[in-house]
Amino acid sequence: MASKMKMCDPCSRLNKSSEGLKYCTDCEDTLCTDCAALHSAVKLLASHHLVDVSVTTGNEFHIKRDCSDHEDMCFEFYCSDHDCLICRTCMANTHRTCGKIQPIDVAAKGCKTSSMLEGVCKDIASLLQSTKTLLEDRQKKKTSVGQSKANVLKEIAKFRHDINVHLDQLENKCRSEVDILERTISKTVGKELADADKRQHVIQNIWQQVGFFTKNGSESQLFIFLNTAKSDISRQAASLQDIIPSLETNDIGFEPLDLISVMKSFGSVKKSSIPCSVKYQHPKHMQAQTRTIPQKVPTKFEFEKKVNISEGRITCIAVTIDNKLLFCNDQTKQISLMDQTGQHLKSCTVTDGNIWGISIIPGTDEAVVTLPNKRLIQFFNITSFTLGRQIHVNIYPYGVAVVKDNVIVGSTSGEVAFIERVSGKCLKTLKVGRGQIVSIVPGVNDKDELLYCCENTGENMIICLKVNGTRIFSHSLRESVGVALDLKGNLYVTGYRSNDLHRISSDAKVDDILLKGFDGLDQPLAVAFNKTFEKLYISNGCTGNVVKDVVIAGSVSGEVAFIEIVSRKCLKTLNVGHGIIGSIVSGGVDKDELLYCCEYTGGTMVICVKMDGTSIFSHSLRGPMCLALDSKRNSYVTGYHSNDLHRLSSDAKVDDILLKGSDRLDKPYAVVFNSTFEKLYISNGGLVHKGVLIFNCK
Repeated sequence: MASKMKMCDPCSRLNKSSEGLKYCTDCEDTLCTDCAALHSAVKLLASHHLVDVSVTTGNEFHIKRDCSDHEDMCFEFYCSDHDCLICRTCMANTHRTCGKIQPIDVAAKGCKTSSMLEGVCKDIASLLQSTKTLLEDRQKKKTSVGQSKANVLKEIAKFRHDINVHLDQLENKCRSEVDILERTISKTVGKELADADKRQHVIQNIWQQVGFFTKNGSESQLFIFLNTAKSDISRQAASLQDIIPSLETNDIGFEPLDLISVMKSFGSVKKSSIPCSVKYQHPKHMQAQTRTIPQKVPTKFEFEKKVNISEGRITCIAVTIDNKLLFCNDQTKQISLMDQTGQHLKSCTVTDGNIWGISIIPGTDEAVVTLPNKRLIQFFNITSFTLGRQIHVNIYPYGVAVVKDNVIVGSTSGEVAFIERVSGKCLKTLKVGRGQIVSIVPGVNDKDELLYCCENTGENMIICLKVNGTRIFSHSLRESVGVALDLKGNLYVTGYRSNDLHRISSDAKVDDILLKGFDGLDQPLAVAFNKTFEKLYISNGCTGNVVKDVVIAGSVSGEVAFIEIVSRKCLKTLNVGHGIIGSIVSGGVDKDELLYCCEYTGGTMVICVKMDGTSIFSHSLRGPMCLALDSKRNSYVTGYHSNDLHRLSSDAKVDDILLKGSDRLDKPYAVVFNSTFEKLYISNGGLVHKGVLIFNCK
């Protein structure tokens, strides 16, 4: 069959019909004889490459010449420093300091005999071989699915048969129980029937004799019989009165189990998965122009620049394959894209709720974001920056990672859930701690896939485990938030309260602090490397140590809970004692926010702690009920049982009693100053002086 004739593209644009004989690989046009001659005659086009049109039969050849970062600009140069093609705008904006930039024609000289071509050809050959093997493997799997279906259907039929046999056995057992019960009841009723018949016969006999003597006997005979029969009648009446209440009317009934509503499912059909048997090792390019990723472990970080965020905070950072940065801002609800220099490219607002974690789905142009307050996982396209579908989960998701076809999310209660990416079904959950899993990073060792989890509350652990739940190690670290991995499997973890960056060795035996507060870290959250591990990005939270928009409540068991006002979510709990925390007052000192707590039972202490739980002091006091602070941070504490008011110095080393029962204190409860500290108010709970006492402060 003759191949379809190709038409000349320039002639077609002029509404002419000419057979195309040549193909220009630069213009990507088919040319007729006249157009080919003109093509060679024009000086600007003379350097273009013309090939016979038969070479292109059945194939399409296209070269991407447009810059993906700058619209209407084409690639003209090659940057040796970054091993990439760039346009004039790229060269002016992001490659100004690069040492070697060449026109593409200059950089391409000798390309057909270069090691680059050889390496790429080897890579393609390896890929072709692997895809061929993959096709064969998938074809076998497709065939085996049909056999698996037949086997499963046989198993279902056998299960149904076993159920029928079992139900028959249960039915026969019930029938046997009916027979036994019927015989037992019949035997009992038979005895009662015989006794009743005998009793009736005796009474009937007495009745007949009464009738006989009344009709045929003398009055003396009747009188004698009646007097002798009265005792028999009384005995029968008493016996009948006793036996009737003890008699039962028995019946046989059947109460079926509600198996139909209990059996919600005949069984579950599950998909089992094992790794693909096809092995593929990504080829390593050896050409001189390709930059190699450094294998050494970074020992020092040199500050480059700070990128200011106008509002909110960055809770998670993900790095794309082309080294662009995806930021999650949990307060503005925005996902932002920036280049390596911090230049903002575009943003997308997630209107359904606050966002926290982000993870790119490998091999796709999709990423997934967690919305903790709404219990949602949100997909979005990182190329078009448009929101996609959502998956509802039964936890409050924070940290997120993607491994194969599973989205793995961390909860507020120490659980890690595996969600199937396509169906949204929760495959399993692993209990890795008891606090908030705020970040998850996947990794691999020699043969296993691993998960590294940051537990921000609870036990405050960095946890490494296999995806099957086997724990590799756990390392205690105070309020860790973000984690990143280098090529050697070392972990880089941000300490939110300690304002530092830790490097934990792959076996968790070494913990070095690489960066601290004086390096610019201020409540650090997210941390990430770029793809070449030459840059490290760390996002800072808000400045200062004041806890905002939080209600702090004391419990009956010595705990203090931090409740976020907006979400009503418990952020963390601190164990400050073991009794009733009757009152809490906050106060600042230097740079720290402090909590002053009255433990009414248990240890009966006045306790001062930092917001992170660090103890400042504890002072024993009998039944402390409530406290107030003056401008010097002295504590004024009511003693409920001792009927007095104590003043504790700011370091709790001095304890003065200012008021007693003689001053009308009668089981004092609350105590508070006015805003000018000129008046003190104390409420009494006793019967004698019940009410509110007002004192002038001098």
